[in-house]
Amino acid sequence: MKKLILAACLLPALCFARDAIFANAPYMNPALSVEERMEDLISKMTLREKVATLCTTSGFKMYEIIDGEVYPAKALDELYAKFPGCGLSSFFRADWYSGRNWKTGLRPDMLIKAYNAMQRYAVEKTRLGVPLVLDGGQVLGDTVMPSGLGAAAMFDTSLHFRATQMNVRECATFQHMPRVGFPQATLALDPRWSRCEQTYGEDPFLASEYVYARCDAARQMGAASSIESFICHGMGEGGHMNTPVHMDDNDLFNVHMRPFVAAVEGGVGQIMTCYNLVGGMPGILRGDLINGFVRAKLGYAGTFIGDAGAIGGLIWQRFAKDLGDAAALCVKNGNDLCCWEAENYLQGLMLALERKQISEEDLNVSLRRVLRKRIASGLFEHPYIDPEE
Repeated sequence: MKKLILAACLLPALCFARDAIFANAPYMNPALSVEERMEDLISKMTLREKVATLCTTSGFKMYEIIDGEVYPAKALDELYAKFPGCGLSSFFRADWYSGRNWKTGLRPDMLIKAYNAMQRYAVEKTRLGVPLVLDGGQVLGDTVMPSGLGAAAMFDTSLHFRATQMNVRECATFQHMPRVGFPQATLALDPRWSRCEQTYGEDPFLASEYVYARCDAARQMGAASSIESFICHGMGEGGHMNTPVHMDDNDLFNVHMRPFVAAVEGGVGQIMTCYNLVGGMPGILRGDLINGFVRAKLGYAGTFIGDAGAIGGLIWQRFAKDLGDAAALCVKNGNDLCCWEAENYLQGLMLALERKQISEEDLNVSLRRVLRKRIASGLFEHPYIDPEE
C-alpha cells in the first residue's frame, strides 16, 4: 500500500522532465563568465518561470516523509505546473509556526536526504533544470545560540563572529549555499514591541557592531546573510507590529539606518523590508530608501525581499486597489522577492505584466540580482550534497 501511495505522489512530477536541449546550454557552461551564463538563462526563461523565480512559498509545506525518506509533496507538483522554479523559503524550519517537530519534521539524519530530493526535483523535473536555494529557519538538531538581545548583552562581537562561523559550518553540512538567517537590525527602543529579543538592543553603535560581525563572518566563509526589517519596524505606535512609524529624517538616518549601513559594509546579501508605514509610506514602497539610498549611495548589490504579508497588505492599507497594483508598486520601488506570499506575488506580477504596469525588463533587473550569486556559487555545477562529505 505504501508503495502505491508513493507512486501516486511521484507520478505527476514525471510530466515536468527537464528539456534535454538545455543540458549543454551556455548557462550550464562553467567556462563562461557569470554574466554570460546569467543573460543566457534569462533569455531562455518564460514569463511564468521568471515570475516564479522572484517568489517564495512556505518550503516546509512542500515535502512529505514516508518510511524515513523525504519526497516532494503533491502541493509542489501543483505549484510547479503553473510556476516552475518558485522558491521554497524556510524549507528546514521546525517550530510552532511551521507545525514541524521531531515527529513530523526533518530530523538531522534526514536533512541531506531532503535537500537532495528537492534539488533533484528542481534539476531533473523542470524544463530549465535551475537549482533551488534551500535554506532553513529553526533546524532540528542545530546548536542553539543566544538570542540577539542575549548576544548583545555579552558585549563581545568577536565571540558573535565565531558563533556565526559555527552556524555557517553546521548549515554547510546540508546546504550548498548556507545562509545565516535574519537577525533584527531594527533597534529595540520601545520595550512594548514583541520582537525585542530578536534585536541587538537599543544602542545604534552596539547593534551596528554586532550586525557587521555577523554579516562579515558569513561573507568570509562564502555564505550569505540576511537581515530584517527595513526600517524602524520596532517603532510603531503603541509598540505594535503593524502600526505607523512617525520618524524625522535625523532619527531615521543617524540612528535607525546605522545598523543597515553596517550590514551593507559587512557584505549582507538580502534585506527584508517591513510592512508597517514609515513616514506615511509602507516600508516595502520606500523606493527613496531602497533604491535611492541603500543601492545608489551605499552600493548595495544584493536583493530586497518583502516580509510576509507586505505585498497583499498594500490593498487593505489602501495603497493598491488589487494585487496587480501592489506587485507593480513593489517592483517599481526596488523590491525583488516575496516571503511566503507566492500566491499574491505570482498573481500580482502576472496581472501587472498583462496590464503593462511593469515590463519584462523590470523583472529581468531583479532576476539578475537573484541569479547572479546562484550561478557564481557553483550551484549549477554541484547542486547536490555528498553525504560522505
